Amino acid sequence: MNYTTKNKKLNSRNYKIAKSVAVVAFWIAIWQLLAIVVGNSLLLPTLSETVMALGTLVKKQSFYMDVCWTLFRCILSIVLSFGVGICLAWAAYKKELFKNLLTLPVSFFKAVPVMAIVIYVILLVESDWVAVVACFLMCFPIAYTNILSGLAETSKELLEVANVYKFSKVDTVKLIYIPSVMPHFNAAMRIVAGLSWKAVVAAEVLSVPEFSLGQGMISAKYYLETPTLFAYIIVIVAMSLVMEKVIALATSKLTIKNYEGSRVNRGERQVTNGR
Repeated sequence: MNYTTKNKKLNSRNYKIAKSVAVVAFWIAIWQLLAIVVGNSLLLPTLSETVMALGTLVKKQSFYMDVCWTLFRCILSIVLSFGVGICLAWAAYKKELFKNLLTLPVSFFKAVPVMAIVIYVILLVESDWVAVVACFLMCFPIAYTNILSGLAETSKELLEVANVYKFSKVDTVKLIYIPSVMPHFNAAMRIVAGLSWKAVVAAEVLSVPEFSLGQGMISAKYYLETPTLFAYIIVIVAMSLVMEKVIALATSKLTIKNYEGSRVNRGERQVTNGR
């Protein structure tokens, strides 16, 4: 890579950063202007009032407990969603009966509102775990349907190669199924990364567990501390965006390259040419 190419890439990156900063500054200015026009921090606090409330929050030890517990609930929900989703998608891929049986509940949980699930789960589960169950029920259908789509699109020719060359089950999964599923898995992870925060915080607001960002938000609402409420919103949005970026980076590293040059690819050509 020569100096000119490097310089162009650097300028392009600087331009994107500058554009993003300009967009954020524009909306902050709109927020500040509206707050001044309203003139009532109970309805719409200014940026300075929100920053001061955020500064007060980060000095409290309980705030970090809230952040850790909400983050833990999000991660646990995602792990459970994909763990169960992968297992059931594999069963549905192998047996049409499982696929037919799962169609109705998966469609139901994809359509039902988050609040309806949370309200019912509150009756069944302790407040500390309501958010985990509710988030799992919202994220599982996404994981399941995406994994199943990836399995359904697995190349039949490659599976024939595996059968002809007597691949072990481990090699078949590693060399054929995983590369087919990975793009769908990555897409599902990116969707779930944002959805999990919305579902978890919504559930925390209704179930009010002892340590949670949702509990902090509802407390700020009860005591009419709107700047504190805005501070919580900023923290939640920031953490959601960070999680999305981290997951996007992690899933991009997991992308399996094509089979070009591998024994799977060579076997596929031999089987095709032999017909």
